[in-house]
Amino acid sequence: MNFTGLKKFYSQPWAPAYLAFLAGFFILPYEQGRLHKNGFALFVILFVVVSFKTINWQCLKNSMILLIVLYLFFAAVSIFWSSHFEIALLFKYLALAVSTLVFCITPSYLNRVTNLSSVELLSQIFFVLFPVAVLSTVYSVISFYQLNALNQRLEFFGRLDGPITHSVVNALLILVSIGFLEQVRNWWWRGGIIFGIVLLGIGILLSQSRGPMLALCIALPVQLWLLKMYRSLIIIIILLGASILLFVNNTELMNLMTTRGTSLRPEIWSLIWQSMSGNMWLGHSILPEQRMSLPILGEVHHAHNLMIASFYHLGSLGLMLHLGIIIIWFKSILSLQNNQSKAVAFGVFAFTLIHFQFDGGILLTKPDVLWWGVWLPISWVLMEQNQVQIFKALKGNQ
Repeated sequence: MNFTGLKKFYSQPWAPAYLAFLAGFFILPYEQGRLHKNGFALFVILFVVVSFKTINWQCLKNSMILLIVLYLFFAAVSIFWSSHFEIALLFKYLALAVSTLVFCITPSYLNRVTNLSSVELLSQIFFVLFPVAVLSTVYSVISFYQLNALNQRLEFFGRLDGPITHSVVNALLILVSIGFLEQVRNWWWRGGIIFGIVLLGIGILLSQSRGPMLALCIALPVQLWLLKMYRSLIIIIILLGASILLFVNNTELMNLMTTRGTSLRPEIWSLIWQSMSGNMWLGHSILPEQRMSLPILGEVHHAHNLMIASFYHLGSLGLMLHLGIIIIWFKSILSLQNNQSKAVAFGVFAFTLIHFQFDGGILLTKPDVLWWGVWLPISWVLMEQNQVQIFKALKGNQ
């Protein structure tokens, strides 16, 4: 991006605030989560007040935006049929629904007011966040393994401190960074990005997070093929083959990856099905009336599958809305005109779809990994869809 583009981007007060919120996942310790959430709440309030008149309400005719709105607010009002109903909780989840929606449309707003192309805007965002994520991973590795053995699962620094949650974000940044790699002509910068990608990958391996690994091993070759990066594709296939042979022939590595088996996923899903009697249509609400309990695992706080979670909390109606979002998201990706954007969006979509079959609670949640793994990729696609004008033409930017 040239200097003029940078000036346009940072002249908008929402742009650095948006970047600061995303960077906060890596920089702020988990204990400061309230500060992170409250900071974004202030962003949402100011954004809604200042931008309300510029929103084109006709955008609700767009199927993806309509389904997102219906899902978020249906999840929020499900408080009404919870035995733990409180009016304060209703307002809390309605506010969270609005916050999630604002998070989804912020890139469209920035795209509109800066007149930057979608590729320029996304590259600006990710070339700021990428080094932050790499430095966070390096710091996490150094600080964690000073106190723990190398066979322990890496726990990261920052808001996404869990092995799985941080690995999901690392994987997404790997996919997006590879998508932008062809734009970088300077070989020093190019080498630095490749080195950063390797470090993010090492972080995923040290986390022993099988879901992100599996999803990345499938999504990355598909994305490289769509980007026509055939040499890189061959290298990745060779590395994957060598890695499989290494694991198969190394008992210690195999034990590290297989000791947890399926982590009781089938048992959890079976319990959810058993608990749905009498709640098939509307579910247990976003505030479950009971926690699932397994003899070995103890109390289970979420379904470990996003679609099953929608079914558990919001019943068949919520599951249909969830599936609708997935279908429309996929169709929207196919409709993108820019082949590079389409390839990256499809790679991220494939990763998200695969990984969240094994993890995740519900789509209406506090700022967490789902805001990176679901709502942020959806927001890119919304921005890319030129036919969807979320904001009216602003003065001086037509």
